[in-house]
Amino acid sequence: MERRELLKLALAGTVILGGVGKKAIAVPAGTGIDTPVVFPPDVPVPSLEEILDSLPTLQGVAQAYEEEIRKSKLIMDNCRNRTTPFEVAMYYWQLRSGEFNQQFGAEASSYAEEWPIRANPVIVQFFNATTLHKPVGDQTAWCAAFACTCIEKVAPGKSTKSAASSSYREWGESTSTPKCGDIVVFQHKTKPGLGHVGFYVAEAPGGVMVLGGNQMPLWKKLPGGTYESRNTGEVNIKLFPLDGHELKLHSYRTDPILHS
Repeated sequence: MERRELLKLALAGTVILGGVGKKAIAVPAGTGIDTPVVFPPDVPVPSLEEILDSLPTLQGVAQAYEEEIRKSKLIMDNCRNRTTPFEVAMYYWQLRSGEFNQQFGAEASSYAEEWPIRANPVIVQFFNATTLHKPVGDQTAWCAAFACTCIEKVAPGKSTKSAASSSYREWGESTSTPKCGDIVVFQHKTKPGLGHVGFYVAEAPGGVMVLGGNQMPLWKKLPGGTYESRNTGEVNIKLFPLDGHELKLHSYRTDPILHS
C-alpha cells in the first residue's frame, strides 16, 4: 500500500496505532508488508502536514441534493426573454447579487458561485453548452462554459462549444474598439494554453471591467477588519489589468450575434 493511501486511510480513522486506551480497529491488509518508503540520507523527511498540503484538495465535487438540482433548473429556465449573450450574463450577475432571492429563496444568490462541498448544479449545467459534459464538480475552470452558455441561449450553435478559454482567441472578429457585450480574451503569461474569457463591460483605470464566470470573488469585509472569501469562483463584474501578474490581454472579439 502506498504512503499516500495510508495517509488517506489514517485521516479517515481507519488506521489507528495500538496502545493503551486507544480504540481497536482492524489494520488494513498489506500494512507493513510492502517495501517501506526510503528517503535519501541528505533529504529531510517531510512532516505529515507537508505531505497533506501536497495532496490535491478538490472541493465542490459531491452530488447536489435533488431539491438543489430542481431549483437550479427553475433558475436557469427563468433566464428567458434575453436577446443578447450579455443580457444572459447579466441575469446570472443579478442572481449572484441577490436580486432573485425573494423569488427563489434566501440562498438563491449562491447558485452563481462555487460551493465548498457539493457541486453547484447551475455551474455543472453550464458545461452542457460545451463538448465537456462531465466536469469535476463546479471547480473545473468554467469561464468558457459560462460564455458558451450565454451565447448558445440566444444564438444556438454560434459559440465555440469548447470549455477552453483559448477557443475564443480566434472567435468572431478582432476589434480594437470593443463595445459593451463584446468578448474579451486573456492569455496566461507563463502557461500560454490557459487564460480567461468574459464579456467586455467598460474601460476602467488600470484595466478593463469584465463580466464573467469563474472569477475570483469580491471579498466581504467583516467586523474587526478581517475578510471572508465566500467561494472560490463566481459570476461577477471585476477589474482585470491589461497586463497583470498572471494574465495579459489577448484580444477583444466581436460578432453581430453579440448585439442583435
